Amino acid sequence: MPAKKRGRPKKQAEQPTKRQTQPDAAPVSGRRQLLAILLFAIAVFLFCVVLIRGQNVWLALHNFLFGFFGFCAYLWPLLLGLVAVLCAVDRTRGSI
Repeated sequence: MPAKKRGRPKKQAEQPTKRQTQPDAAPVSGRRQLLAILLFAIAVFLFCVVLIRGQNVWLALHNFLFGFFGFCAYLWPLLLGLVAVLCAVDRTRGSI
């Protein structure tokens, strides 16, 4: 009687599953679009806070942004808007 072979049994050729053949790009793209909308809304809000000097809470936010960032408080909403646009057009990787 021959000795039993030890080791890993031979596997049949693995067939790619449905997940491996078709990546789900739609949910990732949808999440990225939602993120872009959210970032753009925050950018518009920050831009309004920076430009408009209001009262009470609005004035406190205005003073906080200028106290913390100084002159660069004008640039943050613009940069955040740029990031939102880059996310929306799906150009986050590669050249700008």
